[in-house]
Amino acid sequence: MVDNGNSVPVTVTVDSPMTSTERVQTIAIFNERNPQRDVANFRLGPRAGSAAVSTRIRLATSQKLVAIAGLSDGTYWSHSVDVIVAGGVHRMRRRARPWPAR
Repeated sequence: MVDNGNSVPVTVTVDSPMTSTERVQTIAIFNERNPQRDVANFRLGPRAGSAAVSTRIRLATSQKLVAIAGLSDGTYWSHSVDVIVAGGVHRMRRRARPWPAR
């Protein structure tokens, strides 16, 4: 559960040795209800050290997030979580200011 959908922290970690022959090559994050369903795509090299990525995303409503990891052996692993947005997305409102007089 998150209080504010404007900035939701997301971390994806995959248990992998991250060697040149056995490693996570890609991690993709998708969401269910936002207009842009592709949230993030990461490419990892063998020198990444660990298969972990972090970012912050904006969620308008409660929804499911799906992470898919592509491994070097051609297999894919996936995991999903339901994220509950308690406060929703708050848009900043700006008050109109008068144009400066010259």
